[in-house]
Amino acid sequence: MSDLTIPNRVATNSIFLVRESLKQLRYHAEKMADDDSSIERVIREADLLSTLLKRLEPFLETPEARVEAKQIETKIDITALSRFVAAVEHDDICPNCGGVRLTQ
Repeated sequence: MSDLTIPNRVATNSIFLVRESLKQLRYHAEKMADDDSSIERVIREADLLSTLLKRLEPFLETPEARVEAKQIETKIDITALSRFVAAVEHDDICPNCGGVRLTQ
């Protein structure tokens, strides 16, 4: 249900409108050579596209935010690490897979 929040709907609708605006922009850009009124339409579509992109800007994740998100948690299982080191010291490592051999 979280996909139905207002910010997500705004972003989704804005992306749809950006796609449609790009289609119109391409269409009118192709027609510019034959039709002088297409120039005005290209300008209007470019303005609309600029507005839509500004509306989407708050939803973009900055590179700093991505780096911070990756560095938030780094957990090391000390117990598992200690067992592995002990297995290496006692030559209880499987030569095929590199895992710890289960001894009884």
